[in-house]
Formats: sequence, structure tokens, C-alpha cells
Amino acid sequence: MRDAVRVELRADPATAEVLASDDEVVLDALRTLLAAKWVPEPADQVIAGLGDALSPLLPAAAPFLTGSAAETYPQRDKQILAARITAAVQGPERVLPTVQAILAGGHTPARHAAALIASLGAIETIPALEALLAQDDRFPIAGGVDDVVWADELFQEHIRDALRHLRAG
Repeated sequence: MRDAVRVELRADPATAEVLASDDEVVLDALRTLLAAKWVPEPADQVIAGLGDALSPLLPAAAPFLTGSAAETYPQRDKQILAARITAAVQGPERVLPTVQAILAGGHTPARHAAALIASLGAIETIPALEALLAQDDRFPIAGGVDDVVWADELFQEHIRDALRHLRAG
């Protein structure tokens, strides 16, 4: 059953929401993801919908909220998962330093960080988002020029989406 939940959390947010009706199954799946080497981006509504039921996961999530971005992208994705869990229980204050550090690090984890900031309604991050959008070095040059340009444009789009969401309140 745990394997099925892990797949559904990745593949189908609607099914994951149905699975969320059994808190223990979802908590077990999230606990497994926090211990995994690689973490898919789970369905936001599943985590947010559990709220205080996620409290047992706070000790497992706490070590990932360091205030800085981890070295590798999979570790940063795990930090985002830990931030989602913690924010659902305790609010955004504890997670924002880590999420902002991941955002500043760029690439795919930064897109997840921008989405999380928007979902948290963290309006205090608007100046940092605007500054990131205004600078030219959002992505280190690595890989083909087309890939770097495409990734940067996608990242800018996520930042703009987050800003629109935050400003709309």
C-alpha cells in the first residue's frame, strides 16, 4: 500500500487527495519520502489538507530546515517537502529562511520554492522575488545555451506567478 501511495502522490494529485482520507497511510508515505534519497514533488493539497495531523512528522522534517540551500537538488527537494510539512502545522515563519535560500539557488528546486512561497501567501518575500527576477545570474551557465535559456525563462515564469499570487492576496 505504501508504494501505491508514493506513486499516487507523484502522479495524480486528485487520487492523492482521496488517499488523504486515511491520514496514517499518507503520514507513512511522507515519512518514507523524508528518509528517501530522492523526493518527488508531492501534491500540495494533500499536505495542506492534513494540517495538525502532520505533527508526528515535525521531528523528521526539522533537520532539513537549515536556513540554507542543501548542496544537491534532491536534498533541496527534500528541504521543500520538509518545509511544506512544517508550514502546514506551524505556519511559514520557521520555513521561510530555508525556502528563500533554495529560491536563490535557482533551477528546479527554486521553482518548487517559488510555488511554496505563493501557496503560503508569504508577502514578506515579495522584495526578494523581485530582486531575483531583476538580476541576470539566476542560473549558472552549464549545459547548452538553449537549455539554460529555457530553464531561466521557466524559472522567471514561476517567479512572476508567485508574485501575482502574493499581490492578489
